[in-house]
Amino acid sequence: MDNEKFQEFIADQFTKLFGEFQSLKIDVGELKSDVAELKSDVRTLKSDVAIIKVELVELKESQVRLESEFHNQITALHDFRVGQEKVNLETKNELRTLDTKLGELQMETAHLRVVK
Repeated sequence: MDNEKFQEFIADQFTKLFGEFQSLKIDVGELKSDVAELKSDVRTLKSDVAIIKVELVELKESQVRLESEFHNQITALHDFRVGQEKVNLETKNELRTLDTKLGELQMETAHLRVVK
């Protein structure tokens, strides 16, 4: 290979290398852009996760408060029901007593009606 062909070959190789180098520079620039976008997305995700964690804590606190309120209401309803059962039983007993007294009075006054 003579000197001129060798120089031409080397020039072609440099041209190809330069083209590939330029392509690599473009690819690296795109990768940097993509990495920056990914970093931004990760920051957004971290922020969203932090917000969700705060909302979850608030939800748990709300749930505990509601459970406590429901417990108190259910306890009050149960206590009322027990009290109402006692009142109902007392009322039944009073009605029986009145029924018995009424029966006795009817028997006592039955002969008065016959006499008239």
